[in-house]
Amino acid sequence: MLKRVKNPRLGRSKDAKKALLKGLAKSLFDKGSIKTSEARAKGARSFIQSLLRNSGNKAQDLRRIGSILSANREQSAKVVALAESLGNGQSATRIIRLGKRAGDASSRVRLELLAKLSEKPKSEKTAKPKKSAKTKVTTK
Repeated sequence: MLKRVKNPRLGRSKDAKKALLKGLAKSLFDKGSIKTSEARAKGARSFIQSLLRNSGNKAQDLRRIGSILSANREQSAKVVALAESLGNGQSATRIIRLGKRAGDASSRVRLELLAKLSEKPKSEKTAKPKKSAKTKVTTK
């Protein structure tokens, strides 16, 4: 007997759907937000949430996420840091509806990360000492 699948098929076979979700997740982690259709965004949201939810040993997570997303070590480290920054059961993404596409009237959305990915810290500008209003001028 066939069992029902909880997530959408997206009009693709199992392997093609998996590749699509991996690509959406990788570009979301790279850019921070992406524009896509509503069905793809909902499928990608559950895929990303399951990626971030399973966090245990940091070294194993780096390898696992790197192999799933075909990402290098730096990108995998960013994703693991994002998973650690999120609370337990907290959502990592937000879907914002943008309206209908003109060509085929499909609903367009922007899928964005709620937490910022850790990036290299920007160098802080050194503060210049303030000139005091009372400066003594000595003349000889």
